[in-house]
Amino acid sequence: MPKATVDKLCRFCQQVEPRYRVQVSSEEEIFKARDILADRLGVFYNRTIDFTSKRTYQSPEDRFDLYPDFPAFKASAQDGCKLCKLLREALLERYSDEGIQRGEDEYDDTIKKDWLKGIWDKKVRLTLAKVDTRDPAALHGNIPLRLPNVEALSSENMRLIFGWMDTCEREHEKCRPEKVPRLPKRVIDVGSAEGEDNPPRLLETNRAPAQYVALSHCWGSWQNRSKYKHARLLKANYRDYLDALSLQDVPPTLKDAIIAVRSLKLRYLWIDALCIIQDSESDWAEQSGQMYDIYESSYLTIVATKAQSSGDGFLHRPHRSVVTIPYNDEFDPTVEGQFYLSRFGEPRSSWDSVDAVSWNTRGWTFQERLLSKRLLHFSANGLYWECRTTDRSELNHSGRENYNRTKWLLAKSLTQGRYSVRDLTYETDALPAVSGLAQLFQRVHAGSDEYIGGLWRHDFMRGLLWMTKNSSTARKQSVYCAPSWSWASVRGECDWPSRTIDEHCRDDFTGQILAVHLDVLVENPMGAVRGGFVNMRGRIRPLSQVVKPVEWGAFLRFRYNLICDDELVGNGSFDVDGHGEDGEVWMLQIQVQKPFDCYKPYHPSALLLRKATSSNNRFERLGIAVLEDEKLDFFDHCPFREFEFV
Repeated sequence: MPKATVDKLCRFCQQVEPRYRVQVSSEEEIFKARDILADRLGVFYNRTIDFTSKRTYQSPEDRFDLYPDFPAFKASAQDGCKLCKLLREALLERYSDEGIQRGEDEYDDTIKKDWLKGIWDKKVRLTLAKVDTRDPAALHGNIPLRLPNVEALSSENMRLIFGWMDTCEREHEKCRPEKVPRLPKRVIDVGSAEGEDNPPRLLETNRAPAQYVALSHCWGSWQNRSKYKHARLLKANYRDYLDALSLQDVPPTLKDAIIAVRSLKLRYLWIDALCIIQDSESDWAEQSGQMYDIYESSYLTIVATKAQSSGDGFLHRPHRSVVTIPYNDEFDPTVEGQFYLSRFGEPRSSWDSVDAVSWNTRGWTFQERLLSKRLLHFSANGLYWECRTTDRSELNHSGRENYNRTKWLLAKSLTQGRYSVRDLTYETDALPAVSGLAQLFQRVHAGSDEYIGGLWRHDFMRGLLWMTKNSSTARKQSVYCAPSWSWASVRGECDWPSRTIDEHCRDDFTGQILAVHLDVLVENPMGAVRGGFVNMRGRIRPLSQVVKPVEWGAFLRFRYNLICDDELVGNGSFDVDGHGEDGEVWMLQIQVQKPFDCYKPYHPSALLLRKATSSNNRFERLGIAVLEDEKLDFFDHCPFREFEFV
C-alpha cells in the first residue's frame, strides 16, 4: 500500500499524533475508543482555540497569538507548517468580526457579556479521516471516516453509487416496485454526453412504462434573474423544448442533474421547472396533484441538498485543505501510518449535512423526501444515500439498517409540527405541497376516508385539536389557504398536544360533522382549497370574558383565563396572539374531559370560536381551550345545535 506524504509540522502541531492503540472487543468499546481519540485531539485543536478577555489566542503550552490576524500562525504557516495554515484559515473565517457578532446575537444581553468565559462554543472543528482502510492509523487508531472525493462524480464515487443501487435492487424488498412504473406526463430525455447530436429535450411520454429519475431541489430566486428567465417550461417555449434544451440556458442545479443522470447511465429525468407548464394554472394543478406518483414511482430521486437555489449547482466541490499527520503505534514502534486532518464543514452529527440545510426547510421537499424510495443526496460534505431499508454515506458513516425511514420521518415530522414551520414561496401551496402524502395515506386506508382541508373525516374531531406552538410569532395566512379550523390557515409551527393523540386517551368526542362544502380544484381535490365550510353539530357556550394574566410563565401555552359568569372555567390559547382578545368568544366542546385523563395544561378538549359574520349560525376558529378540573360539567346542560364552521 503506497503511503501518503507526511506534511511538515511545527513542534506544537506534532502533538496531534495519537500515540496509543485501543483494543476493541465490542460495539460499545468502539464508541468509547472514538471518544478517547476525540478527547486526545481536543487538547490541541479544541481547547486551544479559546479567547481570553483580551481577545488573544491561548494554548496549554503558553502559545499566544494576536487577534484578529494571528501573525504567529501566519509565520509558522509560511515556514511550512500545514496544520498552522489550516488552523489560521479556520480562525480567520470563524472569528471574523462578523462571525463573532453572529455568535453574540444568539444570546440575550444578560449573558452576552459572558461568552468569552465559555458560554459560546469558541472552537474550530477539524475532521479526522483515514488515508486508506488498510492503513495502520485506520486499523489501530480506529478512524472510521474518509474524506470526500475531490470530484462528486469521480470514478470512485460512481462505483460507490452503483454499488448502493445494485444492493438496493437485489436485497431490499421494501424498495422494490411491484412493476415497472409509468413515466410522468412529461420528462427530460437527457440525451448523451457526446457532442451536440443528441441534446436533452422535453419528451411527451404518453405514460409509457420506463425507469426515470426525479429531482428534488430548492428553486430559490433564480427564476427572477434575467439570465435564466426562460429556463422553465412556458407556453411560449413549449415547442422549442420539444426540439432541444440548450444546457447554456439551464441554471446550474438543473444542468448538474442532467449530467448526473447521464453518468448514472439512465435516460429520463423529471424536473418540476421543466416538466410542468409554469404559466398554465390548469397544468400546474393537474401535475401538482400527481406528486405522489411522480416521486413514489421514480427509480431514484437526486437531491441537490447543498444548493440553496437553482443557480447554485451541486456537483462542484470547493478545494479543501488537508494535512497528513504521521501515526506511530504507542505499543508497537514498527507500526507506522498516516491519517488526515481536514476542515470540510462543521456538522453537529453525521446527517446534519442533509437534515440541517436549506433544502430540508422547504415546504415541497417534505413530501418529496418521504415519498421517494431511494434518494441520492449531493451535500456540502459528500454523497449520502437514503432508501426505505438503510442509508449510507461517502464518508463511511454507519448506516441504520432495517428501519422504516418513511414511518420514522413521518412520526417525527407530524407530531412535532415539522411541516407547518417549513418555508413556502407561495402561502397557497400549504395544502398542495403535502397533497402527495394525503394520497399516500388515503391509499393505505384503501380510499375509505375523506380528506377535508388537511384533516381526515373519520378523525376530524381529534384533528381539530391542533394548536400553534408559539402564538406570539404565528400569523394568519395573508391570503385564503384553508378554513379557519385547518392548521393550514396559519403560518407558524403547529402540533397536536400529545395527550390528545395518546392511545390511552378516551375518544368521547361530542362534536359531529354533518356535511362538507369545500371548493377544491377538480384536477387536485387534495390540494388547494378556495373556500367553503363544514356543517357541524355540537355544544357551544359563550364566555363572559377572556383575560390575559398580568404575570404568566413563558412555558404556559394556555395563558388566557376563560371567564363565564364571573368564574374561571378554563384556560385557552389563541392561534395568533391578539385574535380574540376583543369581542365575544365562544367555546365549542370537542371531547368530554374527565379527571383521570385531564393532564393540564396539555389536554385540550374545546375550541375557542367567534361569529364569522352577523349570522348567528356561522363561526370561525380562534384557538383551543382546556377546562378547569372543577368545571368539567361546563357543557353538561348545554343543548346541541347545528352550525356552519368556516
